[in-house]
Amino acid sequence: MFNTRHFLRFSFPPLKTDLKNLILDEKNFVVGTILLALTVLLVIWLGTFTRIEGEKALTIESAVSDGNNIAAIVEANLNEVLDRATLYARRAQAAQAEERPAYFLHTEIRDDPAYLRAALFGSRGELLESSANRKQEPELERFILAAAAQPLSSARGEQLLIGHPSQSGSSSWRVPVLVRFSSQNEVRGYFVAIIDLGYLLRFYKDVKLGEGGRIEVLMRDGYQLAEINGTSLSGGIDYASTGYADFLSGSSVAGVIRHARPDASRSEVSVYRISQRYPFAIVISRDEGELIRQLTSRHTAYLLRAAIISIVLALLLLTMFVIALRQRRLYAGLAASEQEKKELIVQLEQEKGRALWQAAHDHLTMLPNRMRFYEMAQIELARARRSRNLYALLFLDLDKFKPINDTLGHAVGDLLLQQVGARLRSSLREYDLLARFGGDEFVMLIADVASEADIAKVAAKLVDAISQTYHDLEGKDVDVSPSIGIALYPRDGQNLDTLITHADIAMYMAKSAGAGTYRFFDASLNAFSAREVDLLAHFKNAIKRGEFRLHFQPRVSLDDYAVLGLKRWCAGSIPSTG
Repeated sequence: MFNTRHFLRFSFPPLKTDLKNLILDEKNFVVGTILLALTVLLVIWLGTFTRIEGEKALTIESAVSDGNNIAAIVEANLNEVLDRATLYARRAQAAQAEERPAYFLHTEIRDDPAYLRAALFGSRGELLESSANRKQEPELERFILAAAAQPLSSARGEQLLIGHPSQSGSSSWRVPVLVRFSSQNEVRGYFVAIIDLGYLLRFYKDVKLGEGGRIEVLMRDGYQLAEINGTSLSGGIDYASTGYADFLSGSSVAGVIRHARPDASRSEVSVYRISQRYPFAIVISRDEGELIRQLTSRHTAYLLRAAIISIVLALLLLTMFVIALRQRRLYAGLAASEQEKKELIVQLEQEKGRALWQAAHDHLTMLPNRMRFYEMAQIELARARRSRNLYALLFLDLDKFKPINDTLGHAVGDLLLQQVGARLRSSLREYDLLARFGGDEFVMLIADVASEADIAKVAAKLVDAISQTYHDLEGKDVDVSPSIGIALYPRDGQNLDTLITHADIAMYMAKSAGAGTYRFFDASLNAFSAREVDLLAHFKNAIKRGEFRLHFQPRVSLDDYAVLGLKRWCAGSIPSTG
């Protein structure tokens, strides 16, 4: 039940407690506002720095992409130059067969600016012809001796080899190349030429790689053939023993160089591309610091904008903080009032639920009452119409319960009813319906039973369970037995009221047969019961209308004619002696 005194205490809390809660709420509000401001500022600055770092990473990625494109172009041009070496070797061999190599070397090589000079040698390394009309070519002959030590790559055909340039500073980018003619594992001759990588790389002197940018051509053994840095051309550095050339031993054709160049004084972004046709690689390097410095003005603007936004946000939050503090007390009062309403609604809902439960259940046994049983049984009978099995309604009444209640007291009677309800519940299936109709009457609806014999077994089980002695009921042991009447659906009735009526009639037949038994409804008993009900209704109406008359006839002794008694007669009834 609703507690008015508790409600009043909740509605008007003590002043001391209210002030304490208000101070704590304001403190929490201040802390929350500060944390919110710090969070927003953190998001602003974190976003700014994230954007700056993202643009730096994007710039580096763009430099890597540009470097890959430039490396691919340089590789293609150098492949084309080296392809011409193989072509010249074949044509020189053909000219040698026609005994006119001098004509070929003097005309073809002279018109190709990438080739400084060339020479044709025999199988034993003897000079056959030189484009420079030299009697000897010591530089080229040393290259032939070095190439002779290398195994042939095939039994027949040409093999192009690239050598290290001369160590002199003026010719470090002039690279010797050799094409070896072979047949049946025998060397037939050599074509040797000097390629001017400086001529090739000068085409890229206008490529915008920045102040520290450079293009390098490396051999697969780590030796630098040539390098162009702006207009400066150099070469001849050996990186074989440094980590800078580790990428040359890997399986990747292109990528980013992870190690710095040994002589590098600043961080660089270097990409490489390894030729799949010839033993060389192209490296494109740019100064990382110079790339980042291009973004300085833009990043400064980002930081300035973040600072301005932070200041504006701080002012706004301060203004909101001041306004919120002024309204805090009003909001606190409204919140307290709203909380009171919610508490009251919850309490009313609980009381409503409790009242509904109590209205649908027996307060003593906690079993469903008559109203709740009717609701649940109607649903079960609707389902029973689609079932082929039997449904049975059992009406149970305790034998001689009134004397127990009168002699042992209502407390013992209540305990007995509670234990009877508990035994009934434990003896039935979970989905069977059980209810207390009032007094010592219990009603059960047994669902989905295969046969009448099974229902009889259930009834016998209930009789046996209820008939067991009830120990220690207020210190007393009580024995009681039930009488059970059974009506079957749909044989004994098509609706719940009919089934209950017929089960009640069968229960009285069980009581007439003796205590602790059960009986099924017999249709022949229905007519007799209806006649009794009809007569009882007529008797009540006749009494109200005064239609009965009572007559007394004296009984006289024949010896002395003395009145011995009276005989009672009632109109419309069988006379009886009183």
